[in-house]
Amino acid sequence: MSDPHSFIATNAGVSEDEDSLVATLDSGADGYLMFQRHPELGHDDDDGVYVEIDDQCNAGTDIVDRCVVSATGIVVTLAKPLRGYVELNATFDLPKTELAAFNAMLRRIFIGFDDRLVMDAQT
Repeated sequence: MSDPHSFIATNAGVSEDEDSLVATLDSGADGYLMFQRHPELGHDDDDGVYVEIDDQCNAGTDIVDRCVVSATGIVVTLAKPLRGYVELNATFDLPKTELAAFNAMLRRIFIGFDDRLVMDAQT
């Protein structure tokens, strides 16, 4: 098993349009972690939770086995490796408002996959 892909998230962003819900963590220089999903459950384009690290070539749909979010960071365990990683870790260094918006969007993205998302009571 390889070491986890780890970085410090200094930016968090969310967006929503008619085709996607997006939640992103970014380090500035050391990479990013993005979650995406169609906003309409059961839509023909809703293939599940899409995850991407650092580039579109490092992405997959419905490969998140578990996503654990605490007040200090996020740990994502993948059912199949991305770029050789089966675990993705980000430590939060974020303003509270960005973290709250990220967590709220992540909950929406994981609707229907609630068993894969674990949110700490403080998030």
